Amino acid sequence: MDKKKFLNLLKKTLGLKKISEDQALKLDSLNLLQIVELNDRYFEGLAIKNEKIAGCKNVKELIKLYKNKIE
Repeated sequence: MDKKKFLNLLKKTLGLKKISEDQALKLDSLNLLQIVELNDRYFEGLAIKNEKIAGCKNVKELIKLYKNKIE
């Protein structure tokens, strides 16, 4: 998946008006579940632990968890 598409999906998932890679993430439990659902829908077979998602301080750190799945 290209990075622009992922950012748009993440923006919609989190209900944000705009998003950038440097944007801080303040994830509550609902946001965490929404990202897990996004992963299940678009990244089948990719297992990312919830703790790692919750530990991301910004969008760039979240993207790094996907390694080569986001270009």
